[in-house]
Amino acid sequence: FIRYIFNVVHDIVSLSFCLMIRRPPRSTLSSSSAASDVYKRQEWKRAFGLMKSLMAQGRMTRQGIRDTKRYASQVHRIVLRCWKSVMDREDTGLETSFVEILYNKGAAVIGETRAALLSNLVARRRMFMDMMTKLFELGLNDTEAQHLLHELGARHVTYGLSDSDYAAFTDPFVETVVECSRPSTMTPQIYQLMKAFWNECSRLMLEGAAQSRCSFTLRLAPKEAPFAIVFTDIEGSTSLWETQSLAMDQAVDEHHKLVRDLIHDHGGYEVKTIGDSFMIAFKGLADAVTMALRLQVELLRASVDGLQIDSTKCESSGPPEVGNSSAVRVRVGVHWCTDAA
Repeated sequence: FIRYIFNVVHDIVSLSFCLMIRRPPRSTLSSSSAASDVYKRQEWKRAFGLMKSLMAQGRMTRQGIRDTKRYASQVHRIVLRCWKSVMDREDTGLETSFVEILYNKGAAVIGETRAALLSNLVARRRMFMDMMTKLFELGLNDTEAQHLLHELGARHVTYGLSDSDYAAFTDPFVETVVECSRPSTMTPQIYQLMKAFWNECSRLMLEGAAQSRCSFTLRLAPKEAPFAIVFTDIEGSTSLWETQSLAMDQAVDEHHKLVRDLIHDHGGYEVKTIGDSFMIAFKGLADAVTMALRLQVELLRASVDGLQIDSTKCESSGPPEVGNSSAVRVRVGVHWCTDAA
C-alpha cells in the first residue's frame, strides 16, 4: 500500500513538474544560492498545489465518489471489528472495566478536579458502553448517530466541559481501546482510525453543546422592559495593542472567556461583541451589577504573562493590593432601561 501511494505521488509530481516547472530566470541562476533555494521552494509549492487541486477534483468524479464510499465502508468494518474485540473482553469480566480505565487516564490528563465532572460516567458504564457500541455499529455518517452525539453534547453543557477537555480525552480513549482489545486486532492504521473516530465524536458533541448554549441564551434574552444593559471596555486597549500585541492577544482571550462565563453564571444575554467590548442584557438590575463587580475584581486578580500596565495612567484607583501591573482594567457601564424604545 505504501509503495502504491509512493508511486502515485511520484507520477503526479513528475507530471506536475513537466507541466509547470520552468527553467529559473538567468538573474536567479546568477544570484546567490539562497535566491535559488527560494525559487525551488516556490516551484515545489506550485507543484503540490496542482497535485492537491487535481486530487480534489478527482474525489468529485463519479469514480471518486464510489471510491470514497467504499473506503468509508471499509473503515467502518475495521473499527467495528476492533470495538467488538473490546466488548468481548469486557463481557468476560476484566479486573478493571473499560470506563474506569478511560476515566483514570483522562483524569491524569485534565486533572482530578475537571474529571470529577464526569464521575457519573463510571457509575453508568454499561450505558456508556452500549451507546458506544451503537455508534460503532451505525457509523458516524449516520444521521441517528449524529443526533445522538448532538443530544449528548447538549446535556454535557451543564458539566462545564470545554473544547480542550474533549480534545484531551482523545489519547486516553485510544490508549484504553489498545489496552482492552485483543493485541492481534491493533495495528498503527487502527490506532489512527480510532483517533479519528473519537475526534469526530468530539466535534459532533461540541456542535450539540454550541446549539444548546445558543438556545439557552436566547431564552434568557429580555423580551420587554424593564431590563439592564451592561457595556464593557478594556481601558487603554488601543495603546496596549500597539505596544504589547502578544500579551494583549492572551489578555483579550482570557477576558472574553471570563465575560462569557459570568454572563452564563448570572443569567445574562450577550447582545454583541465589538473588539474587546461587550454589550450584555439582563432581566434584573441586581444580576447586572453583580456581574459587573465580579468582572472587575476577577480581572484585577488575574495576571497576564508579559503584560505591563502603568497604573499611574489608569482611570481606576485603589490600594496596591487590589490588583497588579500585569492585569488589564475594564470599564463597565450599567444602564437600567424602563422603556425599550
